[in-house]
Amino acid sequence: MEVDMVRLVAAVALAFGAMACTSKKAEKPTGEAKVETAAPADKVAAKPVSKQAAVPVQPQGVRFNVRDGAKLPQGFELQFRIQGKEVAPAGTEPENPDKGHFHLLVNTETTPAGTVIPSDAQHIHFGKGQTSAPLDLPVGKHKLTLLFADGAHRSFGPEWASTVNIEVVGKAAHRRVYFVGLKDGDTVSSPLTLNFGLDGMELSPAGQNAQDKTKGHHHLIIDGKSIALGQVVPSDAQHKHYGSGQTTATVELTPGEHTLTLQFADGLHQSYGDELSTTIKVTVK
Repeated sequence: MEVDMVRLVAAVALAFGAMACTSKKAEKPTGEAKVETAAPADKVAAKPVSKQAAVPVQPQGVRFNVRDGAKLPQGFELQFRIQGKEVAPAGTEPENPDKGHFHLLVNTETTPAGTVIPSDAQHIHFGKGQTSAPLDLPVGKHKLTLLFADGAHRSFGPEWASTVNIEVVGKAAHRRVYFVGLKDGDTVSSPLTLNFGLDGMELSPAGQNAQDKTKGHHHLIIDGKSIALGQVVPSDAQHKHYGSGQTTATVELTPGEHTLTLQFADGLHQSYGDELSTTIKVTVK
C-alpha cells in the first residue's frame, strides 16, 4: 500500500513538471529582440535616385532677330542665328553636313533639300559666312525666309529654314538719341535731372508694339557701355529702364567723373545698338 502511494505521488509530480515545461516553451520571453526577415530582392523598393536639374536644350534650326508681323525701317540690321550646325564660308568642306552658310529668300518659296539655291534678287547668298545684313528692300510687305545650305549652296531643306512676314517702312533721315541741355564735359551737381531727346523714332511703353522696330523707349546706363544691337538691356542699378516712355529722370551720382549713356531699345528691351545711343562724360562737384 505504501509503495503504491509513493508511485502515485511520483506520477502526479511528473505530470505537473511536464505541464510546467510545456507552458514555459509556449511563453514568449519578456524583452526578446524582434528579428525581421529580409524581403526578396525583387520586392525591395528601389531608393529614389536624386535627379540633376535638366539643362534646357535649344531647339535645332535657324532664327532671325525679328518675328512674324514685324514692322522694320529700311536699313534695319537683320541678324541670323543657327543651332545644330556650324557657319562656314561657301566652299568650305562642301560635303560636310554639319557646316554651311545663310541665304535670304525674298517673296519666294523655300528651296527643297539637296537643291542648289539660285543666286538672284530673290535669293541672296551670304557666302562669306555673314551672320547679319542690313534690310535693303522697298517699302511694303514682304515674306522673308532664312535658309541654311551647305558649302556647295545645296539647301538643307525646310527643317533648316525660318519664314517671317514683315512690313518695311521708310527710315527717317536722321535717327538719334541725345541729352537735352547737357553736353560732354559739363560739371553738374547731384541729384541730376536729365532730359532725353529722340529724333526719327517714336516713343512707346515697354511691352507695347514689341515687333514695331520704329518704336521703343529710353534706358540710362551709368558708368557703362552701350548695348550691342539686338541684346536685351540688363535691369540693375547701373542700367535704368524708362519703360513707361519717360523723357526725364533724376539720378543720384557720387562726386567725381561719370559716363552717362542714353540707349534706345524696342518694346522687348532689345537694344537698337550704337546708332541709337549716345555717351557723355560729366563731373559731379
